[in-house]
Amino acid sequence: MIPEKANKTYKIYYCPDYEAYIVDDYIYKSLPLNGWIKLCINCRVQTSKYIVRSYLGKPFVINVCSNCRKLKQMAVDIRISRLLDKIAYVNL
Repeated sequence: MIPEKANKTYKIYYCPDYEAYIVDDYIYKSLPLNGWIKLCINCRVQTSKYIVRSYLGKPFVINVCSNCRKLKQMAVDIRISRLLDKIAYVNL
């Protein structure tokens, strides 16, 4: 079961809406963990845009705003790599 509030625990939860895993990677009182608006992994702006990345054979939803996706791909890749490292540390 997916908790309603995000607590920045870096735990992963399977989300049937996305058919992928979501990561508890932020704390924001008005944005639920399973909501359709989340914070961009790079600039922390609210966005509904996301990409799906595979890690250890599992799909993960990573929220990335349009601006970061187009203009800051290297920074986004670094942040995603760091997030996936935290996932591995907490969940394995």
